[in-house]
Amino acid sequence: MHSEYWRVGPPGGVTWTATERLDLDAVQLLKKRCEHAPLPWVLDWQALRAIEPEALMPFTDLVRSWCKQTHEMRWQQGNLLLDQLRDATPVGERDTDAGWWMLRLELLRLANRPDQFDEAAIDYCVTYEVSPPSWEPTRCKVHVSGSGSSTRQPDLSLVSDVSTGFMESALHDDTGSVEVAHVELSGQLIGDISATLTKLQGELGTAPVVSV
Repeated sequence: MHSEYWRVGPPGGVTWTATERLDLDAVQLLKKRCEHAPLPWVLDWQALRAIEPEALMPFTDLVRSWCKQTHEMRWQQGNLLLDQLRDATPVGERDTDAGWWMLRLELLRLANRPDQFDEAAIDYCVTYEVSPPSWEPTRCKVHVSGSGSSTRQPDLSLVSDVSTGFMESALHDDTGSVEVAHVELSGQLIGDISATLTKLQGELGTAPVVSV
């Protein structure tokens, strides 16, 4: 029994924490852990450094099964997992097992990253000179976090600098231009958001139209 794979993270609800090497036992225990854990599943990939070849097909099968399910998942340091697969799929090296490409493409589908999927699919086509798999949306919803903090304790909201511009307007038969303020919001609004709203209102000025 590889009990180290059953490690549970700090309070906050981490379902499963990866160790440095994802082997066959780790995949099997990951599957069992998720089968019995409440949703959303929170998977911490921070420690991952390599995926063993023996785990390639079982992990791919597991990811494909997740794609068909209507579950919600949260990946802490999920980009580390995607980076591992990117490094395992060098463009133009036909000696590389195509199974690594299949796993990478399935993970990109699961993470709902169609642009990265298309780029990887083109690289796959260039490498093996065969048609790549096509994009198919998944039923599973995955939130990928690139930070080491728990995905159950998201970062506070961030407000970008406000930029303004003008666009043509034709309201009530009056033509001309109207000032538009552009702002980007990220994170989540948690607790008392009055300070955030005050800052935002102050930077928007008198612009009658706001693009978020």
